[in-house]
Amino acid sequence: MSQVPTALQALAGVSASTVDSAALRSVLQLSNSETTVQALRNFDFTDFYDINMPFFENFTSKGLVNVGYTPVDGSQTLGKYLVRDNNGVDSPDTSTTRTAFVKNQPDGASGHVYSFGVDLGFLFIRAQDEAGGYSLYYDGHYYPGYDIGTRIMKNIVTSSPHFASLWSVPYNKGLAFTTTWDIDTYVSYPHGQGIAAAALERGAAGNLNLHTKYITDAYESAYFQYGVPYIYQISGFPNGPDGYPFIDFGSHTVSHSPNAAFFPYGTLDEQYIQGSTSGYSPYIHQCGSGTDGIPDNGEICREGGSGISFWTSGGSASGEVRVSAFLLRYLLQDAFDTGYNLTTYRPGHLSWSKYQPTQCVANGFIGGSSCAGNFHLTHLPFQVTHNREAFAELPYYEFPLQWSDGDGNVSINDFPGSDYRLQVDTIKRMTRYGGHYNILLHPSDQLFDKIELQRTLHDVIRPFAVYFNQTGIANWWTNRDRAIVDIAAADDSSATITVRLDGVVDGLTIQVPRTYAFQSATGGVSACQQLSYDGQTNAVVLRNTAKGLYTLNFSVGSNSATVSTCPDFTPQPSNECVAWDVAVDDFLEIYYSINNINLLILPTNSTGLSTNYVDGRLQLNATTNTGINSYYTELSSFCFDASIYTHIYFDMIAPAGSKLDVQLVSYDSACQTEQQSPTILDVTHYAAADGTNHTVAIPLSDFVGQDMLHIRAIRIGNISPAQTPIYIDNIKIQKRCHTAPGEGRTQGLSIDSFQNVDRWITGINNIFGQTDDDNSMQFAKLSELGKMQLLPSSSSSYFYTSTAVDGVSLNASGYSNLSLSVRGPSGGSFDVVVTSGSDNSNSTVSTKLYASVSQSDFANVTIPLLSFSGLSASSISRITLRNFTPNGGSSASNFTVRWISLLGGPISGT
Repeated sequence: MSQVPTALQALAGVSASTVDSAALRSVLQLSNSETTVQALRNFDFTDFYDINMPFFENFTSKGLVNVGYTPVDGSQTLGKYLVRDNNGVDSPDTSTTRTAFVKNQPDGASGHVYSFGVDLGFLFIRAQDEAGGYSLYYDGHYYPGYDIGTRIMKNIVTSSPHFASLWSVPYNKGLAFTTTWDIDTYVSYPHGQGIAAAALERGAAGNLNLHTKYITDAYESAYFQYGVPYIYQISGFPNGPDGYPFIDFGSHTVSHSPNAAFFPYGTLDEQYIQGSTSGYSPYIHQCGSGTDGIPDNGEICREGGSGISFWTSGGSASGEVRVSAFLLRYLLQDAFDTGYNLTTYRPGHLSWSKYQPTQCVANGFIGGSSCAGNFHLTHLPFQVTHNREAFAELPYYEFPLQWSDGDGNVSINDFPGSDYRLQVDTIKRMTRYGGHYNILLHPSDQLFDKIELQRTLHDVIRPFAVYFNQTGIANWWTNRDRAIVDIAAADDSSATITVRLDGVVDGLTIQVPRTYAFQSATGGVSACQQLSYDGQTNAVVLRNTAKGLYTLNFSVGSNSATVSTCPDFTPQPSNECVAWDVAVDDFLEIYYSINNINLLILPTNSTGLSTNYVDGRLQLNATTNTGINSYYTELSSFCFDASIYTHIYFDMIAPAGSKLDVQLVSYDSACQTEQQSPTILDVTHYAAADGTNHTVAIPLSDFVGQDMLHIRAIRIGNISPAQTPIYIDNIKIQKRCHTAPGEGRTQGLSIDSFQNVDRWITGINNIFGQTDDDNSMQFAKLSELGKMQLLPSSSSSYFYTSTAVDGVSLNASGYSNLSLSVRGPSGGSFDVVVTSGSDNSNSTVSTKLYASVSQSDFANVTIPLLSFSGLSASSISRITLRNFTPNGGSSASNFTVRWISLLGGPISGT
């Protein structure tokens, strides 16, 4: 707020400067009247939301204190006030001091005086309380209200002949894009690994926000323990260019309570006590007329996203942050020894307690995504204050959610008015001033549609965006905020800028005048210059940064410097194939069976079949001998592009003499009418019907003539004979990067192709034998399908896969060679030990005799079975990899195994 003293009014170009006492002013509306446009650069006056900055509190029906001006002749009116009437309608202020923003150039001066009638600092602090209630939507729309003020101030600063200003996005890009996934159901863990791998494939980073639910209550069952093995696997994803993991983790609370915003402060000594409710034990109750349904702690029943209201006992702001942080750090740092440093937080339902930021700082968090951008009228991060009060900024940054999959459909159908088009348009408008777009996807349902949307957005924004996860952007923004940039000296021919950094902040972009041409830098920092993304200034981009003081030297000319000395900063997709799968159904949840839905929360139905869940499998019985029957499970609400996927995968037990088919279901381009499937495949051509467990992996390419661009469902059917139960389990659609020998109707036997993380977690290989490392490795992780990562901790480390199933050893006499695909440290090797015979004797061969390995590419290691001295090929019980070299200490390096197969023999499935 700027009340201009009487003595300075002539300088400011106003004849009156009055504090508003009516509190009815509601909006500062920009006026497209600036001559020699400076303060109002890059505003779109055809866009209502780009020029209207609201400051009215709907909850108190009062506007914030402000100052109105009466401009004099010769000054410029750049903004006026609107006032709110009793019906909530905003209309132009007609008072004599209705001007909100004045620009004046005093006689004889080269510069300008600006008078701005709203206190931006106080407005931003009040915005943290979401007290405006101005937005019709909490996310998903372009509402840059409070950003208008910061854009104006930045424009004024960068209109000077000499300036240095920090841009809000790294590498001089227009948008910082953050992908986040909330893990708040049990199925979100396997689905989360798949959608994270899909982001990695596009070169994009992301955060999995983990709900540490360990108490079963009226809201949901405890499932955190189910997710622990998946957390371990996911921690094996590689690091990104910024040095942080591509896929990182954040906390998503303990309770996920819709009441969390109103939890008390807490005791600060809440703790998790295993197996006991004497520790921190928040319990969510369903509201109702019974005793348990009536809050006894003063809470108000609040809807929990399902149309049902809840209240919570035993919860606290301190407990949610403190205990979830302990559990996740214990896993990541103590149990798994991953080195991950949990630093970000998001409450369930965005139920943002005013105490949460203070608790987060006390527990080592530096940022989060706890609020919605439209509620805060911003598309930029902001620093949070102590208890969100008007004092004491905290070293904690909020990156507001800009869109969630719960607030519109996830179809990529692109037409005016579609949800997808709305988001793309919103994103492009945010790039005018370096916006931040934080997307939330829940991998609990409709995963094919969500992966397709995610991939499409990542590719659409690639030319003008940089990808971050919350951890990376929180660290980057923290160090950006602490950077001190000063013009040490400047004249008409040269300028020197000093930059003091508090830590690594690669991509830090400093905007300077167009007349500046970068010449040199001191201190080891790498710098380059190009035209700024906003087109108004030049941008100097810093790399190889570290804590320290640096000097940048420039020449200054009379014309604009236009030569770019920067490389292409466009983020690129992964240069190596990345595989993943999507679990369609695992038939574990009776609730899903009762409601005829699968793990995608999409419908299933059957015709001519009796269905049942038996020991976690789907049992299918034909009710007649016609052979005309089907089990239908839907994959997509909108029809998805399956051309990027490679296989249908499931487990099967089919009695001898039985038969069943599988088909893909395609719809027309509008996804309205089912199209006839040109190819229906006999499953028994891929796995024998012999009454034993088999893994079925059918290449999608075998569905000849199928429209893969509009896939809607899978149909299993034509089962015969009648009343002969067939068992199906673990239906998945996979994107593979290679085919192991013995899979997909190729010759040989695939003992393990590492294409199923659920199998690895439960210790089962392709032929249903046991597999494990017995914790002898420093780690054994299957983060990306088809790539088992083994890091030996010592010379005693080993990995085995059993070929004996139910006590019966494998008869491999019809096979010729043992095949492995391996990547590892240059010059590295290991022994392959085959156990065989009734006496379980071991035969050993070293891989170095048959192939040289490196980390640059996979080597196929083919060992003739005859090379295993004393091998009893008719009775092989185990294959062990051991004696890894190098191993342990600083010399240890990952070995990655893609498959273990036998070559020769029959074609798989015959």
